[in-house]
Amino acid sequence: MDSFIPLAQSIAQDPSKILTYFAVFGIVSTIISVLKLSFTAWAVYDCWKFEKDETKRNLWLAILIVGGFMAAAAYLTLEKIMKSGGKNGNTVEKSA
Repeated sequence: MDSFIPLAQSIAQDPSKILTYFAVFGIVSTIISVLKLSFTAWAVYDCWKFEKDETKRNLWLAILIVGGFMAAAAYLTLEKIMKSGGKNGNTVEKSA
């Protein structure tokens, strides 16, 4: 609790500092939110455009819309990176 005392005292001396902290926090939060939304939108577009199986596509789209960023990360990992394993010479072999 003692670490907050100097911050509280500096804000008490100059109240405009709290606005600066809020502004920086707001800007950083906005940037992160826009990046997460863009990533999710990219995954939705990719699924809509390139998924051939209609049932699988509709299921993934529902998961992406509800799950947001985490679902987008799961989709791109499971559907894109795992499927492209053979393109770079990294093959995943299934054992019988």
